[in-house]
Amino acid sequence: MLFNVYIFFLIARRSRVLNFVMGAAFVVYGLYLLLFFSAGHVFIFFYAFILPIMMVVRFFRERTAYRSRRGATEPAYPPAFKV
Repeated sequence: MLFNVYIFFLIARRSRVLNFVMGAAFVVYGLYLLLFFSAGHVFIFFYAFILPIMMVVRFFRERTAYRSRRGATEPAYPPAFKV
């Protein structure tokens, strides 16, 4: 099982896919703790506090980079008429 997850992460190099997988894993684990966990040992992942902030920062950086690339290739004003 762990080997398959490792291979998935090697194949899925796009950050959006990784963000989705990591976010889904945190949501599922959080829902499990909220709904089904009553007592016992809990794994506390300290990066669970840092990862959402990093994902939001990465999202806005990628969006800004995309807009700047798109703005550099397209003219600011469309031509008034076509010849």
